[in-house]
Amino acid sequence: MRHPWILSILGGFLYALSFPPFDFALPAWLALVPLIVAARTARSGRQAFLGGALAALVMCGFGFAWIADMAHRFWLVPWPVAGLLLLAYATFGEINFTFFLFLAWRLRSRLERWPAAATAALFAVVERVVPKVFPDALAHTQINVPGLPAAAALVGTTGLSFLVAWFAACLAWLPAQQSVSLRRRLVELALCLLAVAGMTAYGGQRFRHVDALEPARQLDILIVQTNIGDPEILLRQYGNVSVVYDTIVARYVDMTRRALKDADADLVLWPETAIPGVPRGVSFEPARRLIQTFGTPFVLGGFDYQQPRPGVWRVYNTMFLLGPRGMIRDRYYKHKLLPLGEYVPFSDHFPVLLEWIPDAGDFSSGPGARLFDIDGLRFAPFICYEILFPRYVRRGVRQGADVLLNITNDFWFGRYAEPEQHLKLARMRAFETARPIIRATNTGFSALIDANGRVLRRTALWQPEVLRGTLEVPPPQQTPYLRAGEWLTATFLVLTLGLTALIWKRVP
Repeated sequence: MRHPWILSILGGFLYALSFPPFDFALPAWLALVPLIVAARTARSGRQAFLGGALAALVMCGFGFAWIADMAHRFWLVPWPVAGLLLLAYATFGEINFTFFLFLAWRLRSRLERWPAAATAALFAVVERVVPKVFPDALAHTQINVPGLPAAAALVGTTGLSFLVAWFAACLAWLPAQQSVSLRRRLVELALCLLAVAGMTAYGGQRFRHVDALEPARQLDILIVQTNIGDPEILLRQYGNVSVVYDTIVARYVDMTRRALKDADADLVLWPETAIPGVPRGVSFEPARRLIQTFGTPFVLGGFDYQQPRPGVWRVYNTMFLLGPRGMIRDRYYKHKLLPLGEYVPFSDHFPVLLEWIPDAGDFSSGPGARLFDIDGLRFAPFICYEILFPRYVRRGVRQGADVLLNITNDFWFGRYAEPEQHLKLARMRAFETARPIIRATNTGFSALIDANGRVLRRTALWQPEVLRGTLEVPPPQQTPYLRAGEWLTATFLVLTLGLTALIWKRVP
């Protein structure tokens, strides 16, 4: 093509349209078409590589503009510098596009002789294995499509990404008939549509099955969203750390007390870093008296500290479980930390990096997935974006979890797109595991999500609010994905490729 950059821009734009703030499912089925054509017609590996980078830049420019806003508001950099930081993020934030286009160009002579499913499998594998800070996937674009996302219980998120990519690859290879007849291409397109229909039917059946289960328990949940995201704002106002701690605790206690006076709850949640410290001592006493008064278990976010040896302290982003007497019964240390937010990569070996990026945290990583036992139910705790990683969540659920707990602080990312994106990606874990999700945030969106991934209730954005609702907990289901994990996804990809190749041999 004379102007291949147009194809890269179009592909990135279509992909961006499929995520919040736009959130249209249909463009995702077409997003890879121009990108595959760009890879097929690129004159060099360099052109294909840069085409993928351009697509990633367009995607990040529309979908991740909140990064520039965050840099401007919290790092206090001018807008031009914030734009450059967004550009820097785009070089690795969606780097799977860059690798995919380069590899598709490199393998183009083989891919044009193979079924389009091979191109789709290449995309799905690259999407899965290439690390990303914010692990969005093509499958997430279909989260609101009836039936289809529930098939993640069978083939996982990667399997659904493969299906969407397969359809696009079929369209992209239709004009390439030098090595493969048009009839073969059309037969494969029909097979792809049949597979999509089959997975949608399976997902619909799975959806109805989970809905028909008699709930093992019903939980009355209370989530307190105070709209306090950054204690530093209060510190600038009051100028004293103790006053800030007391003010935050008083806000949470007041909102919680008024809500519990209206009706009891089985569990109360305060979000990530709700308490800027450990929930003990004189400053936390009002909250402890509140818990003792109502006798309700509390889950809340804060910080914890350990001193492994003299002079060395470790700080953990922590989820605490407090019993009816207000004492710490259990705790979970965040395991998957956010790069440049909670730690600086390689700072252990190069401490000067902490001086260059002084506003980044220096948290330690916890030991990994575990469970909270609350009144006979087992809860798998996840902090912030940990819930976006399917293998990590699966590890927690396989320990015997009945419910997924997620506390997060999305205040840092502003109002544009990210709160919707975070919530959307988290919902996929309900489809994969058939477990309901309780999500508490500082500034929104707090939500109750059932085992079928439906948002039953959610709060407004950047508003103080108490969310109360009843969550049905179905009997624990061992979905195929929970049993076999991504081995089942890999088997699905291999069988689909093999079956398509066999049918191809019978078509002239």
